[in-house]
Amino acid sequence: MTTRTALRSITSCFYCGVPISPTPVVQETERLELDHFSPLSCGGPDVVTNLVPACQRCNRAKKAMQPQEWANECFDASYDAIRRLRWLIGDSAYWQLINQLNFVQANASLIEQS
Repeated sequence: MTTRTALRSITSCFYCGVPISPTPVVQETERLELDHFSPLSCGGPDVVTNLVPACQRCNRAKKAMQPQEWANECFDASYDAIRRLRWLIGDSAYWQLINQLNFVQANASLIEQS
């Protein structure tokens, strides 16, 4: 599968689940960006398997943090912050993010080996 074909098959942000498009659209949060799951600045590899599709909002919010750092910043700050995040992205996207973070945490050793 070519990179172009793979990009056309992406339909949502890896982190929040918001629908995204590989072509520029009006709303910034719907614009596809490729995020280094493990940031290059933290020693992450510059390989295709370290790239995930992200909406602009999530990619900007994550910055150069490791996914677990970002999750801690988002979810451990306070119950109030969690409620605001849930309100901001909606219940469906919130639970999708929780499930994805749980998957990443459960498979962290596999991700670190790749």
